[in-house]
Amino acid sequence: MKNTVLVQMADTRWTTAAVQAAVDVAHERNADITLVKMLPASYLNWQGMDARDYRFTEADCEDLYAYEAIARQSNINLQTAVYKYDDLADGLTQAADELGAETVIATTPHHRDLAHLDHSLEAHHHHLYTVEQPAACCSNWQPRATAVHHN
Repeated sequence: MKNTVLVQMADTRWTTAAVQAAVDVAHERNADITLVKMLPASYLNWQGMDARDYRFTEADCEDLYAYEAIARQSNINLQTAVYKYDDLADGLTQAADELGAETVIATTPHHRDLAHLDHSLEAHHHHLYTVEQPAACCSNWQPRATAVHHN
């Protein structure tokens, strides 16, 4: 199985930057990109469905088309997957395990959550990267995946 770079889907702006950064990582590691939508188990249970039954919204599909175009321009394969979670760190770790992703590019809203996610992924031999965005957009800014290291 070819290595994959797992990219967590978040808001459109962040995910676009993350896919752009993942393209560079995928080139370095001769890997594909798997874009993963993480859905809370409570949401799926309320809908009466499992992750495999989830269908992307029209807005998601428009975004996915743009993400695929970014990858295609660099000759990188991009797939999508949907996973459910009770704990986001555990869910991303399970997704990385199942996908064979050495590299995980993810976002979490709180520093505490980032440390927990990093610890969970490292315990399973996956490496967490984030993509920081400038407060104001500059014309020469290029997204970069930065390794997270917590002790």
